[in-house]
Amino acid sequence: MSDFIQIRKSQIYYYEKTPLYTKTDKGDFVLYKASHLKVDPKRFAADGSPLLFTPIEAQELASKELRAQLTNALLKNVRGGDLKAVKSGMCNIVDEAFQDPLDDNLQILPDSLDIMFEGYLNIIQLIREINEIRVGGSNLVEHSVNTMVLVINYCVYDSFSVKDAKDISLAALLHDVGLTKLPKSLIETNTKLSDAQFIEYQKHPKIGYDMVLEKMEMPAAMSMGILEHHERFDGSGYPKGATKISFAGSLIGMLDSFESLTNTEKQHRKRKKPFNALKIVQDEILKFGRHDKTVFMKFCLSLKGKSNFTL
Repeated sequence: MSDFIQIRKSQIYYYEKTPLYTKTDKGDFVLYKASHLKVDPKRFAADGSPLLFTPIEAQELASKELRAQLTNALLKNVRGGDLKAVKSGMCNIVDEAFQDPLDDNLQILPDSLDIMFEGYLNIIQLIREINEIRVGGSNLVEHSVNTMVLVINYCVYDSFSVKDAKDISLAALLHDVGLTKLPKSLIETNTKLSDAQFIEYQKHPKIGYDMVLEKMEMPAAMSMGILEHHERFDGSGYPKGATKISFAGSLIGMLDSFESLTNTEKQHRKRKKPFNALKIVQDEILKFGRHDKTVFMKFCLSLKGKSNFTL
């Protein structure tokens, strides 16, 4: 008898080729949807939205079908120019990838970035507007997408090659993937972390870096952005307290801080307006030397959206 794996309810309408089963009160698995059919929403609701499963031997088929459906939906939205749908679709993809990032789910992210870059003749339109759109995703997912968009914006301003822009944007998208391996109570709290919690939290850059090394092909210079995004040039950062930091670590770290200040509301810290957030980052440079001055200057200019970037 086959072993079965449960399908997330958010995914069930993506499957057509993959057979889906329900589980009876006696523990038997009964075919609910055959191959080459889609789940009927009305029937699913009438049946009480049951848990659905697929045989373990169909897992690879299910994974490929899910990735294809998500990326096709993103491509359709990009071509249609619906920025809210683009951001929502990108957040859906990241959310699915982060559910179990140690399997093959992360492989969908480079394909999604290709669509983001190649689908827009005028990428400036996307990056200048999409960061302002709220889609109601989890804080981790939306923060990851927003940080990626800010990094793309920087790359466009500074005339990066398309390859380098994609590589560092992927690192930005994955900079906090290590948090998926920490307790949800730790990463979703709205209160200030205790000393013990913060020590645990400081592990996530190394966890994420190791995950990416294991599951993805990424240039070493870019993957260092995941490991070093909380390092600071004055040695006050973590996980190593390094004073020599890669460009990717410096850029992603600064933009990660800016995005958190402008979009994350906590009990002990109100969300800042962009100018006030930039002032905080500037003060960290002038008083403590924590960020790179040149990178900060270019980041400020990049927010104006001017560039000679061509695809």
